[in-house]
Amino acid sequence: MKSIRFILFFSLGFLVFSCGSEPGSTGAEAQGAEAQGAGTPAAGTTKAESSDAALGEVIGTENEPFFKDNELSGALLKLVAGKWQNQGATGESIVFEGNKIRYFQDGKLTGESTFEIDPTCKRADCQGSMGWCMIETKGGNTTCKVVTRVDNKNLVVHPAGDKGARVSFVRVME
Repeated sequence: MKSIRFILFFSLGFLVFSCGSEPGSTGAEAQGAEAQGAGTPAAGTTKAESSDAALGEVIGTENEPFFKDNELSGALLKLVAGKWQNQGATGESIVFEGNKIRYFQDGKLTGESTFEIDPTCKRADCQGSMGWCMIETKGGNTTCKVVTRVDNKNLVVHPAGDKGARVSFVRVME
């Protein structure tokens, strides 16, 4: 019984003392790096300030966003491009092609409009929406639609201010 305890204690001790703080390093190597000043903030800054600055470089700031609106709009245009089947209405589908939306019922064209993407929902009738906005223009009238989900398989849209009118689509692979 004593030999089993000794083996367990020895194994646990070996694991604790052989693990370094960085992958592939021993504890002695990690202590040496800390002694040399690796990972310390620049003079006059705190660790929190230096990590906030590094994070700002990665995700951007209010004055210099990570993505510009036109870059994000272009990426979203590519993502929605193609045919989508309405999950709640049999035979109803939409096709996004460039800046046009075409509406179909049982394969027959029932309507067409143009749209632009407002990735931050800045327009007055879109403000306060969670997601990104699509401004649809048909016959001189514009409507703000909020996209709350879009990926390679799913698209979820609702008119701004009316979450209850949410419509879910699935991508049609042709």
